[in-house]
Amino acid sequence: EGTFGSGSSSTAANGNGGGGGYSTGSLWEGGGGGGGGNGTAGTTGQNSFTSPPNAGGTGGGISGTSNLTNATFGGGGGKGGLRGSNGGGNGGDGGGFIFIIGATIANNGSVVSNGNNGANYTGTYGGGGGGGGGGSIMLKSQAVTLGSNQMSANAGNAGNGEQNGGNDAGNGGAGGIGRIRVEYETSLSGTTNPSASTSQNQIPA
Repeated sequence: EGTFGSGSSSTAANGNGGGGGYSTGSLWEGGGGGGGGNGTAGTTGQNSFTSPPNAGGTGGGISGTSNLTNATFGGGGGKGGLRGSNGGGNGGDGGGFIFIIGATIANNGSVVSNGNNGANYTGTYGGGGGGGGGGSIMLKSQAVTLGSNQMSANAGNAGNGEQNGGNDAGNGGAGGIGRIRVEYETSLSGTTNPSASTSQNQIPA
């Protein structure tokens, strides 16, 4: 399963969830929250531009396996650091898990398990929230038609920290991309984003 991003001031990653941006609470602008991970690690949030700086949250780690025998949700992004009652941006939710099985699969629409974007700061002095990690998508069929990049498990974008031209707060970190796996027997066509891990299975005798 995926893990939540950490709250403000807990900078360590929580599994594949991003760490929160650090803040002293009443002094200086906050660091940005770390992005959630899955197929790739989330990006660490930006430090604040203060002296001394408040640290950005660590990006969430890689989770699961490329063949999805161990599948996880995308990790949530960490919350941006805050100052007093002035809020840092919330981290974005990670993408979920989608499993589709059938004799044939023909995708004529969109199959999406993207991470949500991190929120921008609220009020003043807050750090940006980390983006959520992309989720996981699994397909099993004899024949698969994917379409052209209509299936996605993309990362959420980072939220912006407060920028005042001086002691700026940190921006959040972007999420990591998710995982897509396709197992088929006779035919496979089309593309996904990110590119799918694929396996052609032997047709039973």
